[in-house]
Amino acid sequence: MAKDKDEDEKKRPPRTGSVAPEDDELTLWLNQLWAEGELPERLEVWQMFGRNKAVRGEMIHHKDFTFGKKLDIEEVNRLANNIMAACQHDCDSQRREAWYQLAIIDPNRRSSPLTRRIGPLMPRRQYALGKQSELAAIDDEDDEDSSPATLQLKYIREGMEQVRWDKQRNDSVLGQVLMLLVNQLTETRGHNDRLMQMQTTSFMQLQDSLDRAEDRKTARERENFRQTLMRDGLRTARNLLPALFGNRGDDSDSGNGKPPLATETEGSSTPATKKPRFGNSQERTLVDNFLSDVEENEELNVKLFGDYEVRDGKLVCVKPGIFTVKQYGLFIAIREGHASPDDVDLLLPGSPDPRAITQAQIEQAMSAGVTDGIGSAIMELIGLRTQKKTERKQSAPKAE
Repeated sequence: MAKDKDEDEKKRPPRTGSVAPEDDELTLWLNQLWAEGELPERLEVWQMFGRNKAVRGEMIHHKDFTFGKKLDIEEVNRLANNIMAACQHDCDSQRREAWYQLAIIDPNRRSSPLTRRIGPLMPRRQYALGKQSELAAIDDEDDEDSSPATLQLKYIREGMEQVRWDKQRNDSVLGQVLMLLVNQLTETRGHNDRLMQMQTTSFMQLQDSLDRAEDRKTARERENFRQTLMRDGLRTARNLLPALFGNRGDDSDSGNGKPPLATETEGSSTPATKKPRFGNSQERTLVDNFLSDVEENEELNVKLFGDYEVRDGKLVCVKPGIFTVKQYGLFIAIREGHASPDDVDLLLPGSPDPRAITQAQIEQAMSAGVTDGIGSAIMELIGLRTQKKTERKQSAPKAE
């Protein structure tokens, strides 16, 4: 029977029993690590000193854990009690108020471990081996902490800490101001560099423009001189054409009952034949409009009527145009009022006069660049002469 009882006791698991927690909140806080799956690798407890208790002292306790193993609440409670026991033992050894820090190291927080402060803790007992002299010395030390000299030293120490903190703050502000000034100086230099580049570019462009000013002035004067000569030549031709190519008693004009076109001799003070002067008329206005529009375009003027020069008092055709010299002379004579408005019929297509404009000349003029605006004067002129011919036929007396 005794043998069976021993075997039953071996089969039973060892009973550890429940453990009272020293710090319920610490136990719950540690239990959350394993309950939420954040399994730590190591646990460390450090002494904490300094003004804000932010300076670590010595490590007083540590615990390494098996990877992947979870602790139940009872095991966590025992771990918390061991931590508190180690902290209390260190506090009792110092025989004064103490602070501690609990650091949890896991694979996800190697650079910045999870921490929790413990304390302040107060000593709970005096060592049994301590002598009365030592206890008296401790009491004396406590008295010294409250003495005026100790308080003054404490105030001086706090004042130095404040001075050090103020100096650090002033150094930080001064550094920021210096950085701001450096940035402003850099921006100012960059802005000045851009302004200098722009000024240099503007100066080079101005210098180049001044260098080319003389060339442009010379070219402009040369062009103005050429245009002046061309305009003077055209004016001379316009003034000489009525005298040289006007109606001077040709067979085609002898039976019109109109006075012959006058001519002047170069250099003579009295005209050989007095030029006739006809008043203003619609025909004269339309011809003047046509010639004025053509003369505004020098290239078109040369294509239509040619280029002329005066040599030894005579008008010489340098480059023939689409219209003949006699046709051009009659145009000029009508515009200047030295030819009758009826002489326009001599230029109209279909006229028996050799100065009549042909269909080929009309086609060449249109291809040369005569626009609708320029040609409208001729179209109006043809319509006007056709209307007058019709009116004359209607007003003529009928033969009995």
